[in-house]
Amino acid sequence: MPIESRRKKRVTITGEVTIDDKTKAKGLDFSTGGMYVFTKEPFEKGRNIRVTIPFKAKTLDLSAIVQHVEECAGMGLRFINMDEAQKALIKEFLDYFDARTIESSKKTVLIADGNEVTRKCDRNRLAFDGFAVIDCSNGVEVLEVLEDEKVDIVIADLFLEKMDAFKLLSLMKQTPSLKDIPVLVLSASNKPEDINRASAAGAVAILPKATTSPMKLGEKVKEILKV
Repeated sequence: MPIESRRKKRVTITGEVTIDDKTKAKGLDFSTGGMYVFTKEPFEKGRNIRVTIPFKAKTLDLSAIVQHVEECAGMGLRFINMDEAQKALIKEFLDYFDARTIESSKKTVLIADGNEVTRKCDRNRLAFDGFAVIDCSNGVEVLEVLEDEKVDIVIADLFLEKMDAFKLLSLMKQTPSLKDIPVLVLSASNKPEDINRASAAGAVAILPKATTSPMKLGEKVKEILKV
């Protein structure tokens, strides 16, 4: 399944990293080719930097380029000029944290939104709040993930591509293994008929997308999951 290969290549971490031996940053969403980091002051796009990541008794020291900077989603870094020893250590790092994610007692949040920037912002905030996060871009992918992954809550944009939240809720409620998973809906629509329809379909909460910040979303998820 696509989700399995994606999990093998990317892990969500919330540890501290150092940039150019002086700037402290929070590392998130680490993969074989790069990572996202949060810093108080982002670096300019295209800048070459050095990233230092503590790992067990070792140090993962990598050269990277700032590929893009997105408000609230952080900086996307692409690793460059890696030798075989660095690649091997990255694989060890990924395998270690992937295993720890599987074995941990973290609650898992599945977030589905067709807007990549919004999805990254929400995903990174939820990861920062201590959740394991899986993200999808459409309703069909949500169902594919739910076939293979244990998920504690689904966050879905009301008007997902390929399958909207109405249909997704209906199918989940008809499936014994999925019917008890809470679904939180983010709605860009304020029409009473849309809100009422989502509620009747089984959404545990419906939040206005335009005014729900990643922080507010995290607080609501904690409230629903009682963590």
